[in-house]
Amino acid sequence: MKHLLTACAVALTGVLFLRADGPALEEGFVSLFNGKDLTGWVGATDGYKVEDGVLYCDPKKGGKLMTAKAYDNFILRFDFLLYTNSNNGLGIRAPLQGDAAYNAMELQILDDSGSQYTKLQPYQYHGSIYGVVPAKRGFQKKVGQWNVQEVRAIGSKITVILNGEVIVDADLATVKETLDKKAHPGLHNPKGHIGWLGHGTRVDWRNIRIKEVPADYPVVKPTDNTPPAGCTALFNGKDLDDWIVKLNHHALNENYGDTFRVEDGLLKVRYDQYGEFGDRFGHLYYKRPFSHYRLAVEYRFVGSLQRGAPGYAVLNSGVMFHAQDPRTILLDQNWPIAVELQFLAGLPDGKPRPTGCVCTPGTHVVHNGKL
Repeated sequence: MKHLLTACAVALTGVLFLRADGPALEEGFVSLFNGKDLTGWVGATDGYKVEDGVLYCDPKKGGKLMTAKAYDNFILRFDFLLYTNSNNGLGIRAPLQGDAAYNAMELQILDDSGSQYTKLQPYQYHGSIYGVVPAKRGFQKKVGQWNVQEVRAIGSKITVILNGEVIVDADLATVKETLDKKAHPGLHNPKGHIGWLGHGTRVDWRNIRIKEVPADYPVVKPTDNTPPAGCTALFNGKDLDDWIVKLNHHALNENYGDTFRVEDGLLKVRYDQYGEFGDRFGHLYYKRPFSHYRLAVEYRFVGSLQRGAPGYAVLNSGVMFHAQDPRTILLDQNWPIAVELQFLAGLPDGKPRPTGCVCTPGTHVVHNGKL
């Protein structure tokens, strides 16, 4: 049998995919928030503040903060952080005036665990199209932790993906009656502004970006991880339940700074919660070892070198084959004893940098009779 992705005999080495100050923009995306001020936003600009690259709603003011530009079909991505009993909303295809919950669409932004919200209707919880389509619950992170969300508004189809899980997948063309029994005259707006709908509590945002797409844009659900014929998927596209984390200077399964994470159906290495790199070379192991197999994996590099990391690590990752059991790795051991197939990307100097090279931490390789 063939296996897709990796194993204890094969470990992903986590080296420097992302810059410390936020993600590099994915292809086709543009930033809606510059991390410094409210350029590009209109409306209640006195109800929102920017601090340390984070946009937040002032609980004493709040209000409706909208993009200056109107959008029709798009993919919107952002990170958000909730506080106890946080309540806000995301208006899409909205006019600048009026109540976006009715003259457009409001996607709830809510602390589902909040003591004030124990008796809401299903269509009032986080991610729901307010009054119209309820979201699946149970995928928010704890209060005080960053969540990752994607919203797709493509034609009549609205999809909300929270922390890699599809919580809303609706076709508004099929909505014959709203759940709250109220009129929603803006539900089928073809175009409008995007914005935050403050309701008197604090919510934080960062990494807000958007990609405009045509109405017939084909979208594959992010949790799709279908392996080629004859292969078995080792990554489920949802979580790290089948994986073991080992970072240098940290105990087994202490995933410092959420270094290894799953977002948008992708397994990622991220350093946005780090300060200095601190020689925290990381490896992610599948739960069981393999012996004879073929391995298939798709990968990409984004961002720049993390502050304090060695220069050779830029755009440098890899797969460790026949690696030692992660349970035997020392607390302060940079790399496992293994054979590494390197993943390298080209540098701006244009010099050749072949990928697929072999590194041998703690291992000797004899080739053609030579060590």
